[in-house]
Amino acid sequence: MKLWRSLTGKKLSVTAPKIVLGIDPGLARMGYGVVTQKGNQLKALGYGTLTTEAHTPIEERLAVMFEKLQAVMKKTEP
Repeated sequence: MKLWRSLTGKKLSVTAPKIVLGIDPGLARMGYGVVTQKGNQLKALGYGTLTTEAHTPIEERLAVMFEKLQAVMKKTEP
């Protein structure tokens, strides 16, 4: 395990597992994928499409996407 010093002088581990959320933005459909990285290994945790209803005002679509994306983030904790 390599240790790096941060700007504050504390040692940081670079081998800690990371969870990354990728987003393909859109108002009607938003794609997402969640992967975990541990060392050189990647593993898919989840993926999908978040959608909104047609003919919905933009501000309502944004609110719906925000709520749905928060649910994904709560579940996967990126």
